[in-house]
Amino acid sequence: MTGATLGIKGTACKWNVALLVDGKMKTKALAGEQKPLAELTTWLDKQGVVPGALHVCVEAADDHARAFAMALHDSGATVSRVDRAAVEGLATPATRTATSPAADAKALARYCAANNPGPWIPPPLEERLLKVSLESLTAYRKLRESEARHLDQLRRDGSAKLAKDVEDHLEWMNGAIARIEQEVARLLEAHPYLKDRQAAILAGPD
Repeated sequence: MTGATLGIKGTACKWNVALLVDGKMKTKALAGEQKPLAELTTWLDKQGVVPGALHVCVEAADDHARAFAMALHDSGATVSRVDRAAVEGLATPATRTATSPAADAKALARYCAANNPGPWIPPPLEERLLKVSLESLTAYRKLRESEARHLDQLRRDGSAKLAKDVEDHLEWMNGAIARIEQEVARLLEAHPYLKDRQAAILAGPD
């Protein structure tokens, strides 16, 4: 095996992948309701491809494929995020007319093999974990404020049963917020440099 490239094209409900090895293309569709990343890893293993020997290409604007790219990077693969226009520029007239997600995945695999684009270096794992934790914490706190106002209104209206349901929801939410706060504290303790980077991490790209 001289080298393996993988193109990934995501949509809202499934992901198409195309594996190019020694000039031979193999494709697979991964359904979102299953465990697509585990399925992809198993499929690559059956093809005899290990992450360390794999070069993955995804479109820079393809948020659906980003999670795959991130996980494959963490497992040792080289990942490149490329501009769609550059990939389309490599297409032949015949392939340029094929604009399905499956065709896009094949085009990405071919582009990756032909151009060997530079690697994408995502933020360190601890920064990604902190970002998602802080975003979740902000969202839960806003929701808690809204539910608290709702509870006050129900109490004023004398809706005891509905008020009890909201109280139960608030209790659950308080527990969720406490767990996220503990995770943030754990990350900051384990990686002290994050304390001064929280605002930048929240504002930065994924």
